[in-house]
Amino acid sequence: STTLTIGMNPAGTAGYDSGLDIKQPPPPPAPAFDARLIITGDELQTDIRLISTDETIYRMDFIHDPSASNMTLSWNMSKADSLGAMEVQTLAGATLQDMTTNASYTFNTTTPILTISMTVTEDITLPVSLMNFSASGSADGVQLLWSTASEIQNLGFEIYRSAQQNDGFRLIGSYENNPDLRGAGTTNVQNDYAFTDPSATSGETYWYRLADVDFSGVRTLHAPISVIAGENSGGIPQKFALAQNFPNPFNPGTTIRFELPEAANVNLSVFNLLGEKVAEVLSRNLPAGTHQTTWDAGYLPGGVYFYQLQTPKFTATRKMILLK
Repeated sequence: STTLTIGMNPAGTAGYDSGLDIKQPPPPPAPAFDARLIITGDELQTDIRLISTDETIYRMDFIHDPSASNMTLSWNMSKADSLGAMEVQTLAGATLQDMTTNASYTFNTTTPILTISMTVTEDITLPVSLMNFSASGSADGVQLLWSTASEIQNLGFEIYRSAQQNDGFRLIGSYENNPDLRGAGTTNVQNDYAFTDPSATSGETYWYRLADVDFSGVRTLHAPISVIAGENSGGIPQKFALAQNFPNPFNPGTTIRFELPEAANVNLSVFNLLGEKVAEVLSRNLPAGTHQTTWDAGYLPGGVYFYQLQTPKFTATRKMILLK
């Protein structure tokens, strides 16, 4: 038998996600049984996608022993039922089994490919509602800042670093030995956090990932952010500036970069076409330098939005497009 795992996470994508997905090793020689999850360019043992209330399709491929006439797919029915609608389907989308009413499905070996359709209808409450996650280079290394809108049984945070966007992340900071990374437990009050990585080499580009850990030890990874270490030590920006977000168009996450020639109270907000504020990405005092922050718009409908940077001496607005 083979165990496959599917799921959802705020940092998940339709591709391979280091730290979330697990690649399946090459299949054993025939006639041994094998099963794997298929995504573009990869074969997985664990496939974690972005949390979405739209239908999400997971594809499974099977290799069977020629002497066998049937195969059985089984699952934890209680976990399937807790999310919403889940079905075993053919590749063409025909329903074969409701996964919330039965814990297994037996099929003949002439069906080498099945899919699982997941449509989340229940509210998924995350342990931490992350408002923003920003990084800036400085003479001291790299400073990471983040804010939470609310926390549920949050034990604390972990910081991971890599020289690559999608692989090679290693733990460099933990709530277990750094009191600044301890969570606020359960709260609906905004909390601000900071972490400095002094070991980053000036001029090198690094990727950082933030994880929160709840009281049960469940770890939730958030999307990575990149920064050039020590870039501010080579010179403070000469003027205020707000760069175009990237990528743009985007779905669901994007990065916003801006420059401060002096320390300032900064507010970075997002507005819709009606001028209504739909998100406050950042609101705090920041040192002079080049800063960038990530914003996840997964909860908003697609369309045109405007992001605005405000300080006591500077205001700038740019347009961005969320594609869904």
